[in-house]
Amino acid sequence: MFGHGQVEGLGEKYGMEYAQAYREEPADEAMIARPRWQIAPLLHRRELFAGVERFLFFDCVDGTGHGNEDVFAFANGTEQERVVVLFNNSERETKIRLHESVPFRDTTSGDGPGPVRTATLSEGLNSGSDRRLMLRFHDRISGEEFLVRSEDLDSRGLEVKLGPFQCRVFEDFSDLWDPLGRWEALASRLAGRGVDSLEVALRELELEPLRMAFEEALPMPLMGHLMDLPQAGAGPQSLQNEQQLLFGLGGLLDWIARQLGLTHGHESEEVEGEAWLNATFSLLKDPELLEPEEQGEEEEGIDLWAARVLEESPEILVGLSAWILIQAATEVLKRSHADPELIDDWQPAEGIENQLVALGVPFVKARGLAQTLDFALQRPWQPTDPPATPLELLGAWLADDEIRQVLDVHRWESEEYLRQEALEILLRWYFLQALLHERVSGTSVATDQEARIEAWWGLVNGVAALAEDSEYRVSDILDRLKRTRDR
Repeated sequence: MFGHGQVEGLGEKYGMEYAQAYREEPADEAMIARPRWQIAPLLHRRELFAGVERFLFFDCVDGTGHGNEDVFAFANGTEQERVVVLFNNSERETKIRLHESVPFRDTTSGDGPGPVRTATLSEGLNSGSDRRLMLRFHDRISGEEFLVRSEDLDSRGLEVKLGPFQCRVFEDFSDLWDPLGRWEALASRLAGRGVDSLEVALRELELEPLRMAFEEALPMPLMGHLMDLPQAGAGPQSLQNEQQLLFGLGGLLDWIARQLGLTHGHESEEVEGEAWLNATFSLLKDPELLEPEEQGEEEEGIDLWAARVLEESPEILVGLSAWILIQAATEVLKRSHADPELIDDWQPAEGIENQLVALGVPFVKARGLAQTLDFALQRPWQPTDPPATPLELLGAWLADDEIRQVLDVHRWESEEYLRQEALEILLRWYFLQALLHERVSGTSVATDQEARIEAWWGLVNGVAALAEDSEYRVSDILDRLKRTRDR
């Protein structure tokens, strides 16, 4: 029974003898929201929470084997549903186990009052005890999902951790048949913890070996060395790092082949990856060319442009190395007919971003590179002549929702803006990709290759200048594009 003003959070308390309220108090919307969320559903499903036929009250046992009188726990349900409710009436955190109910009189055994007995939680939930059977359920209060072995529930009960005055309402109990042991591995990993989604947690568990293999191929210390190379230039350190990457590439592809039971080798992917790594490391500057007393004034050219780009954004060398490894690994996975969702869910760019931030790369640059890398993996480079003008290229990018996300188009004071750092990384990536594709897989003569690379260099610099002149405002760029097309 609810008292007057209890749901609304009113301060005045009075009984039925009051003819009217003496205070004018506004309702507390936050107070109203909580009963609507937690109490009202219980009232609407009263047969599930307040029935007597399947009601079981439980002794709560702590880690020492003693009963915890502060925790109230019961199970109830209908023919189709079951629910378990716990409440810690204490300011102390606790961990308890529900296994055996308090004694009750069984009235379902036939005529007469029936015997007094106890029941296990497994019995109350009508759960099986097969070792290949898992039980999943979710907490209505937190929204978390849980997974336990039915065999463990039957033999040892359910262990629950409760914070001070915390309540849990477990519902939606369902069985999972697990002949391959996939869900059992997840239950072992969770060890009673709840997660937002069991399916996502299972996928993360299955992806963990692949992610670890990739991190062994491109470990964080090697990333740090790679970011030092553009400044240091080509030399013994770059040769050593390139060999480390080649070794890591071979190890990653070997691991994938073993896991998927490939009967054919992965030599073609390894050879192609080696060609791309060789081309990438050839972009590093030659230190001897930068000695003015020996060489005099520098002469502009494609190699110097590439070296300058890497010096301005050394994290791109990490991104290119990661891209080469991921491309080779993805090709092997596809050739083995691996689950396409496994490839999509891998998302290695996110791990690259976290590691770059840990290495001291500013977050906005790490995020820009990760989004550019992810985009490059989703849309492989298509060899083509560059657009005619910087305005056409930038206009095409702004019309593409995925590229807008890479550019981190955002709104500030009713205006849309590009993120300068994201644009710079994307432009530098485009130029280096064009250069590498021409050198690794280009089929035209050298003069045509150089002409296309020079065109891309002029294009990306033109886009950078255009964006800066527009103060990175999207509306200004689109207006310029419209005026150009209207001519």
